[in-house]
Amino acid sequence: MTLIPRRALSVFTGLILLGGAPAVVRAAPIDQNEPAAAGAIDDTGHHLNVREKNGISYLSGGVGTEERDAMQAMSGRFNLELTIATPSGKYLGDSTLYIDDPQGKTILEVRTDGPLFMAKLPPGEYVIRALTEGRETNRTVSIPSAGMTQVTMGPPEAGAPSRAGDVPSEQHPQREMPLPSDRLPSD
Repeated sequence: MTLIPRRALSVFTGLILLGGAPAVVRAAPIDQNEPAAAGAIDDTGHHLNVREKNGISYLSGGVGTEERDAMQAMSGRFNLELTIATPSGKYLGDSTLYIDDPQGKTILEVRTDGPLFMAKLPPGEYVIRALTEGRETNRTVSIPSAGMTQVTMGPPEAGAPSRAGDVPSEQHPQREMPLPSDRLPSD
């Protein structure tokens, strides 16, 4: 009797599940030189997948040490690493991120799957807006042509000062912040 290795079965199961993904979000090509941890399934059964939207590859998660380790093993594919946390270091998940180009156009809107988010962006200046726990935080970031930009952002705790780099609200273009569709009020 031939046994299928657990990792091969996990990859096969993940491939079957990808068939139901929305058309606008697709799995990015797998790098053949990527570490084995890239296909990790954490202890909650969550399978990490690099997604692509509007030509931007991204990865979201970081719930549990296995998933964080797997994401770190994949970090070489990205040039932005964002951690969503309070100033005291409490990780926050379930945020909606908006990445705006210098003209103020939102080029990526995504709901996070955990406190860590990585993306591959063209070099340049961006404003990242995070809607977490009903509060918005803005950061201006510069993405270099080589290397990684690491950013930590999230809502300040009551009475806590803002982090360096936060964009004062009077300097950021004012817009209506749409509620994610699953948070719209019911009639």
